[in-house]
Amino acid sequence: MPYVPEESQLTAGEARRRRLQEADDRPRFYPWTRAVEYESCQLYWMPVSRFPIGYLQRQWLLRFQQLLGALLLKKLGLGPQVFLQMNALDNSNRDLFIRESRRLHPIFGLGRHPGRALPPTPDEKYAEDLGKGRIQYDAHAIRPEYSYWFLENSAEEQLHLFFGNGGCTTLFLEPGEPAPKAPKPRLGSIRDPKMREMVANADVDSMLGKLHALQSPFLKQSKELFAADLQEDPQYPGLLFTLPLLGSQDFFAATPDAVGQWFSLFKLYLRESPEDRGVILATAEDIEDDLDELLATMHDEGLEYLA
Repeated sequence: MPYVPEESQLTAGEARRRRLQEADDRPRFYPWTRAVEYESCQLYWMPVSRFPIGYLQRQWLLRFQQLLGALLLKKLGLGPQVFLQMNALDNSNRDLFIRESRRLHPIFGLGRHPGRALPPTPDEKYAEDLGKGRIQYDAHAIRPEYSYWFLENSAEEQLHLFFGNGGCTTLFLEPGEPAPKAPKPRLGSIRDPKMREMVANADVDSMLGKLHALQSPFLKQSKELFAADLQEDPQYPGLLFTLPLLGSQDFFAATPDAVGQWFSLFKLYLRESPEDRGVILATAEDIEDDLDELLATMHDEGLEYLA
């Protein structure tokens, strides 16, 4: 018979998880489901009722991501970077995106499912079929899955603004070199009062941070990993990055070596996955106990996921 420690010998977190498991017959990690037979990484999936995600499920997922970000920063020093697919912008959030763009500074890249070719460029036959009504115009069918990355380092705010429409991906990356700090301006040497006020109010550190983000090795490495076959494509030089759009089928279809290369670019992957009708979480790190603890914390806060 296996040894079972007394509750007094357990940590607070272990004792709490034991009490929850005794009172709850739902599967471990609920509402997440782990692909236990999959060995290339830890792969989890959870369902959503629809896209756009309903209010209560969205609030649960936003809190989950907030706690996950704090955990990964404390334990592994990882920071979140939020990406938004262009095709997730519609009448409900397009004006919001335009309004916030000046502050969040989105830059343009390509979202891509591994091994999937880009849509063919419309030709004369396409135009003829369209003109004669043989086909209907579908922007998504002819446009690559372009994506935005926000240079402003405010992942939690960006998720609150845009998460839930089926187009947000969060990559947790290892920290790079910190952005340089700007020297304090010598305001006394500026004679023009309006110029002096403008310089005094300028957030130079924020501007330097955005410029520093443009030097991230992620930009070049992502193109090398996920767009190496597009180097002869005319749009390739103008793409600043390539975002992997990974669903459950992509993980199961990939070789262990390929998955290992993916996790050389990022350490944890979390994406709204419409093709899976849910959310995908994947990592090469062992997060089982941390996920248990995180979900127990949410339970203690009275947050229950209604699938």
